[in-house]
Amino acid sequence: MRRAFSLLELLVVVAILAILTAILFPAFSRAREQARRGSCASNLRQIFLAHYQYKEDYDGVFAPGAYRNARNQRVLWTQLFQPYAKSEQIFRCPSDANSLRLSYGLNTIAFADVENIAPQQPGGVRLGALRFDATGELILACESGAGDDFTTPVPDSWKIVPPSASLGFEGDARPFGRHFERANVLFFDGHVKSLSLEAFYRNQSPADRFFVPSSYVDGFQ
Repeated sequence: MRRAFSLLELLVVVAILAILTAILFPAFSRAREQARRGSCASNLRQIFLAHYQYKEDYDGVFAPGAYRNARNQRVLWTQLFQPYAKSEQIFRCPSDANSLRLSYGLNTIAFADVENIAPQQPGGVRLGALRFDATGELILACESGAGDDFTTPVPDSWKIVPPSASLGFEGDARPFGRHFERANVLFFDGHVKSLSLEAFYRNQSPADRFFVPSSYVDGFQ
């Protein structure tokens, strides 16, 4: 004949389960965020491939961050990359709870923002305008979506401005440290790093060291 559990025994089991949950839950949460960070990094690598294919099709000219078409409609870089990316999901970080469509911003120095000029065809930066010995440390894009305090959300922003520049236009944003207070950063040679803001955005000398190429050759298209 089986003996029923006493109330005390049940309480002990519940207490043990609660302790185990308290111990394991942070580890599970961290593992889940690690997976999201990896997925985010994969998004940026696919963005790099889309960028590479775009410039190959346009004779080495980089896409603009945004421009106005003949109907005076804003066209973002994501729309230009879409035929190559073939997925809208790569433009949104899985840890971004604020944006609906876009979690990444292009470097506004290398990707000309020409939307405030008269409606035109896409314009950008020539391939020859960037020194290749600088591309390994030059930012192409990174996780964006924060204001000057690096906390206030700026949802669906499409460009990241250098540290020395102000957030003066629609779409401007600062980096967002979504993964353990770190941001995934994509460089012009295609590699992605998870960096703290201090490692690439704040307290740099010169201030815009990761945003401005060491020299321009041909200038802007």
